[in-house]
Amino acid sequence: MAVHLLFLGGYSHLVVAYWLGRAWARRYSIVLPDPSTGEATEFAFAFGFFGPFDEYCRAVPLMDRVVESLSWPDDGFLDEALNSTQLKSASGPRSAKGR
Repeated sequence: MAVHLLFLGGYSHLVVAYWLGRAWARRYSIVLPDPSTGEATEFAFAFGFFGPFDEYCRAVPLMDRVVESLSWPDDGFLDEALNSTQLKSASGPRSAKGR
């Protein structure tokens, strides 16, 4: 297992890479403050790669670029989705605040 940091939005974020027995896995935990409320919100990304380690290593920059493309939209769409009553009732609060 390997633990890395990815820098995004002025913050460092956790990246964990490991072998699953059949595939290489790479998981990202990105915690960014909501620009309208300041509350921390976690975005999780998971990638699996079937192939040898050297090919996995060549694919890592692509995985990083996908995750680095994350940003809060300016139109408020994501804020509305995260604060919808259906989402809260189905899965509880989505904020990392208070953890």
